[in-house]
Amino acid sequence: MSCAALYCVCVPNLESCVAVPIVCLHVLAVLIMQCFGWTAILTQMGTARLPTAAEIERGDIVACSVCRTIKTPTTHHCGRCNMCVEGFDHHCVFLNTCVGKANYAAFLGLCTFAGLCS
Repeated sequence: MSCAALYCVCVPNLESCVAVPIVCLHVLAVLIMQCFGWTAILTQMGTARLPTAAEIERGDIVACSVCRTIKTPTTHHCGRCNMCVEGFDHHCVFLNTCVGKANYAAFLGLCTFAGLCS
């Protein structure tokens, strides 16, 4: 007995027989999207790494004018979170967190699966 026959046993009309696997894939995509979303939200932001000796010698290290922390060239201050974020991309109003180096992959996964689910 094939998988399609198992679906048709549960739901006798043909349209529902095709819709059941699509609904299962949609539910799976929504669950994956939520995992990416929670990962992006719960990832701790901030200046995660210390400057290297080469950066110190070149003079690439400066202090943030707002929070007075030492920051590297890829670190920028977020006005909404009031903290410096390494690899700062933007502050996402939907997640209410900054998107930076620490959670950029999870944010892209969230956007990808949100597009697939819509």
